[in-house]
Amino acid sequence: ILYFPLLRPDMVIERNTLSLYVRGMFITDQLSELLPPYFELLHGVIESSDIPLNVSRSQLQIDPTVRKISQYISRKVAEKLKELAETDRSQYEKVWDSVGPFVKYGMVRDEEFAKRVKDIALVRTTRGEMMTLPEYKAKIASVKDPRGFSVGFYVNDLKKHGALAKLFEERGHIVIVGDTVIDPYWLSHIEGTEGVRMLRVDAEEAARWLESKDAEEALSLQEVQAVKEALEKLTQLKIEPQAMGKEGVAAVLLREEARRRIHEATLQGEVPPPSRLLFNTQHPIYRRYLLTQDIRWLEHAWDWARLLSGDLQEADLRRFLERDWALLSGS
Repeated sequence: ILYFPLLRPDMVIERNTLSLYVRGMFITDQLSELLPPYFELLHGVIESSDIPLNVSRSQLQIDPTVRKISQYISRKVAEKLKELAETDRSQYEKVWDSVGPFVKYGMVRDEEFAKRVKDIALVRTTRGEMMTLPEYKAKIASVKDPRGFSVGFYVNDLKKHGALAKLFEERGHIVIVGDTVIDPYWLSHIEGTEGVRMLRVDAEEAARWLESKDAEEALSLQEVQAVKEALEKLTQLKIEPQAMGKEGVAAVLLREEARRRIHEATLQGEVPPPSRLLFNTQHPIYRRYLLTQDIRWLEHAWDWARLLSGDLQEADLRRFLERDWALLSGS
């Protein structure tokens, strides 16, 4: 009898929560050899009649029966999850938040387990919709990068990047949430096995999918160059112009996806800073700057981008609001 613990933010990680019995007699609760590493937090009881009653812990490590039990547990868990997903999808979706991290970890660690569960692994969108990995791949099949790979977008902190995610949703893209500690590794695994390129919404490569096909009211080349030079001086970042719609955002901060992933995987060094600023050549804020030469309009666009990316600090936010009022009131 095995079950997954309910995952909560305040959950205390417990080990030795699984007990082995042989013909009704308790043997041990030190079962790291008996369980696949991705199921070490499982709770429950295992009863076996194939293991000798006098087995020692050192014998457990080399006993072929133990290896067979480990493989059986992995296969049985996958079968039970598949059965629940196929017979009661709504209940399966309800328990996914507790089961999902174990399933994703197992997919990363065990190729055979991954084959068994990949069609029932779920992703959750920023709008709360749950879909299986095949359903998700079908939804994004028309979004291709220059190499022909399907492209998906995600956030790992919906509170921080929710506004940026909404920009992609407004362009018709699905944005999924990857907010558990295993998700960076699982998303990389998906890229390697499913032929899908996963980009966080603030990745440099993701910017192309925010581009507007309508260049109405865009700045001229000369005006773009003037704004670009002023923004470079203000932000000390590489500046790139892009039409994102006259009702789109003024600017977006971008980061190097590969460098950020390395940091997340190793947790070494400082969080990589933004690498460039993308400014919307159709946004009216830049015409106001060009007409007035009032640098506050560009400061406002810069702070707007930092607000979208979650980089605007409390003191900066106060200045942003004060400047917003001053610009709107013409003072």
